[in-house]
Amino acid sequence: MWMVFFVKWRNGREKLDEFLSHISNLSKHIKFTMGIEKYIQLTFLDFLFSKKNGKLGFQVYRKKTHTD
Repeated sequence: MWMVFFVKWRNGREKLDEFLSHISNLSKHIKFTMGIEKYIQLTFLDFLFSKKNGKLGFQVYRKKTHTD
């Protein structure tokens, strides 16, 4: 099962890496990964998430190498 969380982090990249490491070590059964948005967009699985006017939107995302 996948769960997706979006977080706005304001404490710097170093603290974010420490936090990710901390929560990933709480249980051997649950591991967290992180993606950082670029140009107000973030890809995850087959979706492209974006922010526009303070709202979160998404669309189907295909890599340039995708062949259907």
